[in-house]
Amino acid sequence: MLRTTLTGHHARRARPLGVAGVVLAAAFATPAPAQTPLDRPVGVVRPYALDAGVRSNPADGPAVVFRHDVVVEDAAWLRLHFGRVDLAPGSVVRLTALHDGAVQRLDAAALRQWRNTSAYFNGDTVRVELVAAGGSASNRLVLGHVTMQAGDAGVTDGGLCGICDGDDRTASEQDFAGRLLPSGCSATVWNESSCVVSAGHCAGGADIIQFRVPPSNPDCSLAHPPVEEQFPIVMNISSSSGVGDDWAALRAGNNNLGVTPFERYGVFRPIATATTVVGRAVDVWGYGVDDVCVDSQTQQRSTGFVNGVGATAFTHDADTTFGNSGSSIIIEGAIAGIATHCGCPTNIAMRIDDAAFTAARAETCPCTGDVDGDGIVGFSDLLKIFINWGQTGGPSDLNDDGIVNILDLLIVLSAWGAC
Repeated sequence: MLRTTLTGHHARRARPLGVAGVVLAAAFATPAPAQTPLDRPVGVVRPYALDAGVRSNPADGPAVVFRHDVVVEDAAWLRLHFGRVDLAPGSVVRLTALHDGAVQRLDAAALRQWRNTSAYFNGDTVRVELVAAGGSASNRLVLGHVTMQAGDAGVTDGGLCGICDGDDRTASEQDFAGRLLPSGCSATVWNESSCVVSAGHCAGGADIIQFRVPPSNPDCSLAHPPVEEQFPIVMNISSSSGVGDDWAALRAGNNNLGVTPFERYGVFRPIATATTVVGRAVDVWGYGVDDVCVDSQTQQRSTGFVNGVGATAFTHDADTTFGNSGSSIIIEGAIAGIATHCGCPTNIAMRIDDAAFTAARAETCPCTGDVDGDGIVGFSDLLKIFINWGQTGGPSDLNDDGIVNILDLLIVLSAWGAC
């Protein structure tokens, strides 16, 4: 299990794939393609040494004390990675894409959330400015490297695993579904606290989540939305041990306007409370690759049905391919699973009600009163309180006093509504 926060990360041994997960994989994934994960990592690292030196501003007001254009020829887009940034109170780093004028301002607090990196900028040139506060000293920035992408016409080389009997996906624009980079995955906001779920094998590259993604470029390289539609991932708990043990519980931070995804868009999809059964209709929104370049890794919707259910995973026949890893499998408006692996005639999803996954969501995004972990404090939580009334401990013992009683009921009532 991998955990990442703003202060760093450490790894713990992931739990073994459960027996039921092995049985499901064997039953539905005998062909090799069915074990293929659906991420589509993007970008390559290019060294870029730049040191502004120590800069002061003796003037009363803010002033640009350093300016440099970072240019990487033939880059479709750039992301900057700083080795060191020292900012006096009130000083900021201002980044401007010369291609489209997108601007990001990073003060010391924002740099911590963004882990000393920038948003994604379109084009091959980003202007870097150190804007020092009036009367400040000891401002400095050091750029270590950039990530970039050139044209990628071979985006579908190797086929579109998981697209079965024709591609039935359609373009969509839903603000609860984001593109996760640099892993090249998909993710979904599941509550008002902008907590996010995705696949575990995406978590190592879960740096930024983007919304309102524009069409990709004609050469299949990515195009990025304005900086306002990009948010850093500030907490990350995940497990990636194959089918049935492949999940990520994330939380998104603030964009350059100081708001979270839910605060900006006002939408989410809750966690399902009903058990997934065979035959249920599913909807999937995600950012899979496409043999039409401008549609590749942009948001598309696919539909299908649940084909088989195991203890920690299930199969479905909705079209999901590379880039769809982390897409939510939605049943009747709620998240029932996470797309993880491909293979025709069925694709594979992680069950949302897996115990370890549920515990990770509670740790990443605690919600007082949400007994069943669906992101909403409501009647289902009341029901669990009454079912467990008088019992010792357990998830319904919200105040940890050793018994489920009136005090726990009052906690649910006081927290009523979305988390």
